[in-house]
Amino acid sequence: MFEIEKTYQADEINAYPSLGDPGKVLFFDIETTGLSAFGSSLYLIGVTYFRSGIWHLHQWFSASLSDEIPVLQAFSSFLKDFDTLIHYNGDTFDIPYLRSLYEQYHLNAPFERLSSVDLLKAARRIRPLLRPASLRQKDVETALGIQREDTKSGAELIAVYAKWQACPDDELLYDLLLHNEDDVKGLVPILKILALDDLFQGRLKANDIHTEYRKEDLLVLTASYPLSFPINGPLASQTGVFATLSGNTVELRIPLFHGELKRFLPNPKAYYYLPREDMIIPRELGSGVDPNHRVPAKKDTCYVRLTDDFIPALPSLSTEVFRRAFIDKESMMRLKDLRPEEYLHAFLSNVLTEKPVHAIEKETGDRTR
Repeated sequence: MFEIEKTYQADEINAYPSLGDPGKVLFFDIETTGLSAFGSSLYLIGVTYFRSGIWHLHQWFSASLSDEIPVLQAFSSFLKDFDTLIHYNGDTFDIPYLRSLYEQYHLNAPFERLSSVDLLKAARRIRPLLRPASLRQKDVETALGIQREDTKSGAELIAVYAKWQACPDDELLYDLLLHNEDDVKGLVPILKILALDDLFQGRLKANDIHTEYRKEDLLVLTASYPLSFPINGPLASQTGVFATLSGNTVELRIPLFHGELKRFLPNPKAYYYLPREDMIIPRELGSGVDPNHRVPAKKDTCYVRLTDDFIPALPSLSTEVFRRAFIDKESMMRLKDLRPEEYLHAFLSNVLTEKPVHAIEKETGDRTR
């Protein structure tokens, strides 16, 4: 076994409250010769962390099968200074693989006290926003504008490692170390997707939300957040509401409508409809009305009319809704019932459900990297 240590310059970790002390956060990735700890071997563990104003990279390289125990022990000892592990697909692959190895060698696995953050899970949830070619780490990096020097896949490097073992060569070793280095370094800028994920899951609270009337028929809702988002530009449009992301702000442009709409009631059998008056009355009051002037209410006539200021209603909001006609698909809500933060969260949650999120591609030896 041998170790590689170096430092490098990069942006600091954003202050994600859920991650705790940035100095206690460790980004990590492993390289193996297969997907199962039984019948394959671990040849590299890489980590990066931010401390004392600088980024540190640490790698443990296993030259042969006999090095697995020293690598595992060194990694366990190193983890004692950290509280949180950040990885990409680590909950499904890296951590279970290492647990199996620790168990095979009758060693205590060091993960019990550590928090685990799998960035693949966040990437999967916000895939409709990022639109990566796939959910492999490299493709998510590309979607975020992140460039790396490494060009090989984890599957390709299995043969490179075997070739290095047969005949150690510096160029081969460079490729092996570079791939792992770029993987762990790449986790840091990918971390920005947590801001998007928290935003769209309703976990990120706005610092400030305000509304203003730009025109008689337009209301603009602007929310600013403590974190910047990794994508900017038009976001989506729903029922006439248009959204834009810019830096750390989200802007909704909400059309206004002033006029008369109808609120359709759910139980027509409980009402009579009076055609002349264009109104309904409860059946218990119908005995006082000339039978020639009343008819049983139906779904499309069981309504109350209201003249007010309205904005588009959103599917997940719990509020009274109004429509022009019973068959209309679009519904409206009263402007006075607007609760800005609730409306914003409802809009954002609908963005991710408008189109189905594709399932992660079937895993290969590249393990989504």
